[in-house]
Amino acid sequence: MARSTVLIVDDDREVQQYLSQLFASEGWKVLVEKDGDWAIKTFKSRRIDAMVLDILIPVLNGFQVADAIRADPRGRDVPIVMLSG
Repeated sequence: MARSTVLIVDDDREVQQYLSQLFASEGWKVLVEKDGDWAIKTFKSRRIDAMVLDILIPVLNGFQVADAIRADPRGRDVPIVMLSG
């Protein structure tokens, strides 16, 4: 059975590492991006089952990324958890 994939989008390296380790320890496949533009590109090119999305990220902010994900038919039901430091 394929593992579920989570996309973590945060520009803070420590937060990326912490969340990556947390999800990996629970059996998730983890992908990490540091800005909104790359987050959308990764979402469009990979199967993403859930997202952890920082609000204050470079290029496109978290709200813009969430809107783009929801506009894609594959993204309508993907759980998105929004973070802010």
